[in-house]
Amino acid sequence: MESLGMKAFGFLNVIVFIISLAKEILLLFLIYKGIKVLNIYIKKNNNVNKNNIGKEKEVDRDSLKDDIDNDTEDK
Repeated sequence: MESLGMKAFGFLNVIVFIISLAKEILLLFLIYKGIKVLNIYIKKNNNVNKNNIGKEKEVDRDSLKDDIDNDTEDK
């Protein structure tokens, strides 16, 4: 005959197994959702980068020279 302690241990063992299984399923679900979000982020950034290729901001050399001159005059 099984004692009361052995029955409780078996019951707790089943509960722990169910909780562990639910935890693993939740983890897989969160990983799946995270990958979907990352794919959206990567696609968005790839589109932005493709639109900006060859469209670097032109530097106004005269304003840079003026800024450099102003900095040297302040010192």
